[in-house]
Amino acid sequence: MVDVTDLLAETNEQIMDPDNKERLRGLLRTYERVLEIDPANYEALWSLGRYNVVMVLGYTESRSEKEKHNLAAINYCEQAMNTNPEFKALSAGGSERVGDACRVLTRREIAPLFIGMPEWDRTGRSICLSRKEYATCILLAHPRKS
Repeated sequence: MVDVTDLLAETNEQIMDPDNKERLRGLLRTYERVLEIDPANYEALWSLGRYNVVMVLGYTESRSEKEKHNLAAINYCEQAMNTNPEFKALSAGGSERVGDACRVLTRREIAPLFIGMPEWDRTGRSICLSRKEYATCILLAHPRKS
């Protein structure tokens, strides 16, 4: 039986050579296999978000295919952010806007935020980050060096 460690090692090899659409699809499929074993695997979720964006930007022509991969990227990045249980509880429970709940994200979950956050949540509430919230996230992701 293949385990997550083996599959992630396989993705590391595939990353070195995703120079065409089929190879990139293969990489996406391998990360999806990781999620079949470990649905909350942060590395697979975040990588699926990033590489679906690569598919949109470099390997798709039709609008429908771009939309499919863009929505997949958003979905996977939201799931990556939700690997932080405190963030998940605050944002999914509806007690706070996603932008407000971002204060509990660690450096690990900050990057998917910028791909995974749609402008509106599923209820139609605006969840755009304010300038202050955006600046806070940037500072968390890239702290100043003393």
